[in-house]
Amino acid sequence: MESFSQKIKNEIVAQLEKSRMCCVFSFLYGAMFLSRLENDSLSLYLANAKNLESLYNIGVKAFSKKREKLSLNKKVFSIKSDEIRYFTIAEIEKNIMKCTKCKDNFLKGLFFAYGTVNDPNKSYRLEFVLDDSLRNEEIKSVLLSYGFSPKIAKRSKKVLYYFTKNEEVEEILARLGTFTAAFSIMNSKINKEMRSNINRMTNCDSANINKALNASQKYIDVINKIVELDMFDSMPDSLKEAASLRIKHKDMNFIELGRLFSPPISKSGVCHRLERIVKYYEEITENK
Repeated sequence: MESFSQKIKNEIVAQLEKSRMCCVFSFLYGAMFLSRLENDSLSLYLANAKNLESLYNIGVKAFSKKREKLSLNKKVFSIKSDEIRYFTIAEIEKNIMKCTKCKDNFLKGLFFAYGTVNDPNKSYRLEFVLDDSLRNEEIKSVLLSYGFSPKIAKRSKKVLYYFTKNEEVEEILARLGTFTAAFSIMNSKINKEMRSNINRMTNCDSANINKALNASQKYIDVINKIVELDMFDSMPDSLKEAASLRIKHKDMNFIELGRLFSPPISKSGVCHRLERIVKYYEEITENK
């Protein structure tokens, strides 16, 4: 089963099929940003063979007239050194960042080659896993230019720029512009709101239950004291019935308790009879 990250990357590749050439180059530049210069070629290593093939096909689209300058070998995608000029700052400014979507496509390229993200429905964490190189600071500067402030950590020989704040992860996913990300964010917010409402209702119910239990205990204590004073049988029959039912069904609320009376009475009727028992207890204790 494909990961959430991979689904996003698949959609990014599909979007590029209909993108302008400047956006294709912007994506390619983002993906190759930390590539290595080896054997007169700019080379990028990717463990995922499907992504590597996708990157090669995107390169073919970008360098359609010079396809022979590209190569795909095992886990490496390479561009011949005489085409590296396309990745110089001057050429980027001239040929790449031409439209409003180019900058987001550059970010898509970065994410495609170096990014991973958890499904927001489960947890919020997005990270860029980079080789420990001098260009990492440039990546950080790029992320800051988008308004993102990554946290930094080291894992073995890798450097991680990562985000765990909901708002930042959602913003980056929004910039990636895929349906998978959009629906996941939407579902995440709906789920969080539902959980919040459930917690609020649960807390409210718990408070009401505690309040009802405390009220129930108050009447039970009074009834027990009346029994201890041997005054239970002196109460009117209606109060004895209320007292007996309250003692026998300690966990019932007033509505449930009212249904057990013969004939059944309302919630307010139950409350009224129990309050009369309290008043009865107060009167007999005052007289003594």
